[in-house]
Amino acid sequence: MLKTGRSRSLLRVVIAVVFVSVQSVSCYSIPEPKFEILEPKGFRVSIPDEPGLRLFAFHGAVDHRVEASQPGDLVGEVIKPTNGRWVYENRKFFLEPGQTIYYWIHVQHESRGYRLTDKQYRVGSGSGSQEPVTTPTKPTSPPETCGETKTTVRGRNVCQGELIFEDNFNILNSTAWRREVRIPLDVDDADFVMYDDKPDNCYITEGKLYIQPNRIEDIPGYDEIKIRSGEINFGEKCTGIVDPERECKRQAGLFRILPPIVSGRINTKDSFSFRYGKIEVRAKLPKGDWLFPLIALEPQTSDYGISGYASGQLRVAYIRANPVLRTRSGQAIDGSYLFGGAILKTGEADRDSWLKSIQGSEHWGNQFHTYSLTWTDNSITLAVDGSPYAIINGGFNRNSASAMAPFDKEFYITLALSAGGISDFPDGCMSGVNVKPWQNSHPKAELMFWNARDKWGRTWTEQSSRLVVDYVRVWAL
Repeated sequence: MLKTGRSRSLLRVVIAVVFVSVQSVSCYSIPEPKFEILEPKGFRVSIPDEPGLRLFAFHGAVDHRVEASQPGDLVGEVIKPTNGRWVYENRKFFLEPGQTIYYWIHVQHESRGYRLTDKQYRVGSGSGSQEPVTTPTKPTSPPETCGETKTTVRGRNVCQGELIFEDNFNILNSTAWRREVRIPLDVDDADFVMYDDKPDNCYITEGKLYIQPNRIEDIPGYDEIKIRSGEINFGEKCTGIVDPERECKRQAGLFRILPPIVSGRINTKDSFSFRYGKIEVRAKLPKGDWLFPLIALEPQTSDYGISGYASGQLRVAYIRANPVLRTRSGQAIDGSYLFGGAILKTGEADRDSWLKSIQGSEHWGNQFHTYSLTWTDNSITLAVDGSPYAIINGGFNRNSASAMAPFDKEFYITLALSAGGISDFPDGCMSGVNVKPWQNSHPKAELMFWNARDKWGRTWTEQSSRLVVDYVRVWAL
């Protein structure tokens, strides 16, 4: 039988062990968020800071429900508190009394994720703090099991298998996507386009994103004289940062014309980037001579260099959109051949070094397909409609100790539609009976392309010569 003193000591140890065990498995509970209506428009939502909080993410929509698997129209991630609260603020929406914000919240506490789902808040009269609408749903979902993963999102850790990005294009979410406004550089591919934020180049219709190319002559005020001798100056709205002098303006003259095609290009550089994961895009690719879509991942930083794809590009899906296209030697390279993989250099001769391809039974622009790229720390796997067609096992940069360099940094998503250029179409290739109208190294390449518009223009139609995207999703590994 134990002595009394020893019994009390043992009891204290047991109590201490039990206390530590309870503390180690205790769960964080997301407090009810505080809403504030702002003047003249917008709102603010916040939760109090607590030790261990790492992330506060808000997903919502006005007057229609948003599922916990959907990003919503109102999206924001907060990675640090302000004055003792984690605050998401949106000043882009006018809110009227009686409107309802449907939302869900994701919070990372220590290494675990927690969610409030199927929530709603009704806008009251006036401004200031408002009380949330109570719903019969569970206030907090059980903590997620957060398995380890090598995936990172904007420098932070995420959970294994987590859906880290999704857009179903109910609207063109300006929080998630930035419209590019610039002229491509000669040190890259010198595409024969300029990217602008005109609504007819990039728009949403019936839950799908459309990127549409237009000839510059279809824009009011741009006749043949202005195309050959006028000026483009995007001014303050230009998004070019590598060489603003050439990306933001151009003076036409002699053999140098204004970019003959106006198209759309959007990216997530300001809102979302990741390293390692699986990206899936359901899309209908374009059809038309000398067009090509860009569904790609681009480097968030230029650790390995700025120009000439020194820091890499990963192509999820790429085709030369010509219905009929053969190289000088007779090899078919038309829109029935799907390409994906890595880009590390400019120039047509080096373009295919790290690209893999698969031939389809028809042009890939005839119908929607689901394209995916799975990116790990040692390989890249390409698939279409759920079937893998190629694996690339690293070794991109022999001068680096990393097998995946330069693809060992975070990349963001780019969606675009382009035309021509000096890298994507081999010299001498034949589109049906018509030889490619320009030479990649010729100083008049863009003018030569433009002068042949009566031939290639017949293959472009409003319905088929556009990139249509149904959704974009990204998962952690």
